[in-house]
Amino acid sequence: EFGRSGSGIINLIYKSGTNQLHGSLFEFLRNSDLDANGFIANRNGTPLPSFKRNQFGASLGGPVDIPKVYKGKDKTFFFFTYEGLRQGSAANLNTTVPTALQRAGDFSQTFNAAGKPITIYDPTTTVAQGTGYVRSPFPGNKVPANRIDPVGQNAVNYYPLPNLPGSLYTGTNNYFISGNAINDSNQIDAKVDENLNDRNRFFVRYSRYTLNHPLTPFFPQNLFLAQNGDNQYQASNSAAIDYTWTLNPSNLLEFRYGFARTKLDYAGPSLGFNPAKLGLPSYIAANADHLLFPGFAPANYYTLGQAGQGNTRDPAFEDHLLAVENTRILGGHTLRIGWEGRLLRVNDTESGSSTGNFSFNNAITQGPNPNAATAIAGNSIASLLLGVGNGQMNIENRDGAQESTYYAAFIQDDWKITRKLTLNLGLRYALDLPSTERYNRMEVFDPYVPSPLASLPGLAGLTGGVLYAGVNGYSRRQLPPQWLDFGPRFGFAYELTAHTVLRGGYGVFYGPSYFAAAAPNGSVGFSANTPYTGSVNYAAQPAVGQRAGEDTV
Repeated sequence: EFGRSGSGIINLIYKSGTNQLHGSLFEFLRNSDLDANGFIANRNGTPLPSFKRNQFGASLGGPVDIPKVYKGKDKTFFFFTYEGLRQGSAANLNTTVPTALQRAGDFSQTFNAAGKPITIYDPTTTVAQGTGYVRSPFPGNKVPANRIDPVGQNAVNYYPLPNLPGSLYTGTNNYFISGNAINDSNQIDAKVDENLNDRNRFFVRYSRYTLNHPLTPFFPQNLFLAQNGDNQYQASNSAAIDYTWTLNPSNLLEFRYGFARTKLDYAGPSLGFNPAKLGLPSYIAANADHLLFPGFAPANYYTLGQAGQGNTRDPAFEDHLLAVENTRILGGHTLRIGWEGRLLRVNDTESGSSTGNFSFNNAITQGPNPNAATAIAGNSIASLLLGVGNGQMNIENRDGAQESTYYAAFIQDDWKITRKLTLNLGLRYALDLPSTERYNRMEVFDPYVPSPLASLPGLAGLTGGVLYAGVNGYSRRQLPPQWLDFGPRFGFAYELTAHTVLRGGYGVFYGPSYFAAAAPNGSVGFSANTPYTGSVNYAAQPAVGQRAGEDTV
């Protein structure tokens, strides 16, 4: 009866109303004002973190009675529940942000853990020496104003200023702020049962669940859009219809339809931000899947923006299920025969790095040997101010509108051979069709087709190439279906003694196909990746056009 699962099956039963009206109310409260502090925290004078959790709900069920219109006793029943959660807990951010001097390109007061000054070297002074390279430090350990990249400067200005002195010498962990992490949810369930007569009955159920987890603000309001993270909202809806028809005392028919849909709304606070405001080229915004504050990740400092640049503002995951089952009792046999079909849809729009994701390290400003890292040279903020790092911009990296279908049929027999021995015999057939994409934005690598390089000298007979869905007669599906997924099942139960039963079983199960509709896979051939390389030979020299500082990241 059960399939498309590699492990267990969970059955949920919703309550139904009765001929009497019944209801309930509940409240669960946890508040840190009523909690004791931990021993160590109390001894060190650390206050108890704030925590507030309020979980509440109600249920009501009974007959559907409409005065002077309809009386549902013994016939029509309803059941309704609601549950809410309101939770707020302490959340802290302790990180490192550039100092006011560093933001201006002045690293004369930047030290390492031993209290020794860190020297900033000029990458444009890199020259070959022997088998390696050497470079000279910036005069006064300051990046000249005319060398500061406008994009790097604009990005650094989105950092909040330190509010702590930070660690001794290094000044790390110089920014601390606490906030309230919100986690709210609402859930409703509604069910109506209808007894048409002694042989026919059905029920209809609807459920909705919403979750709201906004980004805890750790940056000031005017800089909040550059904070790393996103606001997370989720809405899930599901419904079910089940019809039961008793043909006779030994023959039962069931018809069932189920629907489930989850929509995600995960969006960063910078949604709609045009990266041209930072001085980046206009073509980035013109081609981006989502307008967001770019990711800037200088080593050992807080990362601005969303490093992965993901945005799931519109994705929805949707399932439909239709099933029919027949149960017949024939002497010692209980036969079940059934069929089910499923339609799975996924609309995904979570492209990453759509406005650029850039990282910066100490290497481009270390020295005198640019390829030898030391504890007294180089700083990633200096590299960011120079506009020399690495990164990428992606287009349509994980966008897709996929759909797949699943069909299955089964027959099983619970055969009570004797009072002590029962056999469970069955066979299930499954057809999990690989997905299609609305605009055929999928490809697959086939190791057996002729390679496009086979025409080159010395490569005759080379195989392996990419096939694109729906192109040149190739199927819209990435792979052909598996037509022979038969799953035999066998089980037994034998009563050894009045208090001991021996059970055993064997079965072949097929889990969900990797190529069923899910988060997009195989769409790399329909995405574009534009890399940014700030150095042509690792850390030795900036790329051409960066040496005079005229190019932006």
